[in-house]
Amino acid sequence: MTAVREDATQVSVQISEGAWRDVETVFRVLGTLFETDRGAHAPHQATVGHPHVWAAQLTVEPPWERPRPTPLTGPVTAELQGTPQAVDTLARALTDAFVVREEGMASGDQERQVWLRLECHADVPHMPDA
Repeated sequence: MTAVREDATQVSVQISEGAWRDVETVFRVLGTLFETDRGAHAPHQATVGHPHVWAAQLTVEPPWERPRPTPLTGPVTAELQGTPQAVDTLARALTDAFVVREEGMASGDQERQVWLRLECHADVPHMPDA
């Protein structure tokens, strides 16, 4: 039972689309809210023309502070996978920082997988492309 409780708070986050600076911004926001396995490791710029996926494991436990709306240069696509409660909590936390659009979802008895598109809130200036 203890192992299930520990796993119940874990969410795997994979980002496969978006500018690397935006990916860095999303992981920075997540790292201020929840414990992450990324530590100080920031995403690095991927080689042009090669597929890339940035990933992290997060421990989604209260208390967490509400993030401020955060600028992005463009949309970012994220996949969240974990228990339904932990995935929902993480997705809710993202809605304070970004506009979150659910692109798809798969659910089982004890796991949920959600694909999200994250964009800048309309009242937040977009970051300039670098």
